Amino acid sequence: MKDITDRKRAEEALREAYEQLEARVEKRTMELRASESRLNAAQRLAKIGNWERNLITKEVWWSAECYRLVGRTPETFKATRDSFLEIVHPDDRVRVR
Repeated sequence: MKDITDRKRAEEALREAYEQLEARVEKRTMELRASESRLNAAQRLAKIGNWERNLITKEVWWSAECYRLVGRTPETFKATRDSFLEIVHPDDRVRVR
């Protein structure tokens, strides 16, 4: 016979820690989704969007409001510097560039 009491206690402590961590992750995820929803609503009301560009990879990310403002969707328009310049009025391209 072998006493596995310590092992069982450790397993129980690990299970409890895992459940607490899962609960914290779920709570934080819900908070982030709510924050994102508020940001999207604020952008929609203000008619502004936001975007990011990774200077190393050149990858560009646009918010949903940016796409809406230019009348495009992520499925039909790849957000790049060049594609953006194509939708800028020709008279403004030099200044925007």
